[in-house]
Amino acid sequence: MADEERKALERVRATLRTLTPATARDDAIAFDLRYAARLMSDAAARDLLSEAVLNNFRRYAATALDAAADLLDKRTLKQDTIEVARGAVVMMPA
Repeated sequence: MADEERKALERVRATLRTLTPATARDDAIAFDLRYAARLMSDAAARDLLSEAVLNNFRRYAATALDAAADLLDKRTLKQDTIEVARGAVVMMPA
């Protein structure tokens, strides 16, 4: 895992610990979620055989983070979406 991806993942982990359905729409939070998702999607797209399992986790986490960012933007973020995103990033190696 690249250093940039690892740092973005740590930032998102911290963000998700404080995120709630009542969190106001916040461009910085949405940016961090989407940025980490993009880094994971890009890394998974390289599809290295040695990272096959990690790539599955990356795709799952990227989808969950994108969904959370979209719903935050629409002000319809639900607790279950937050929990899925938290669970997805917890599965990622530190």
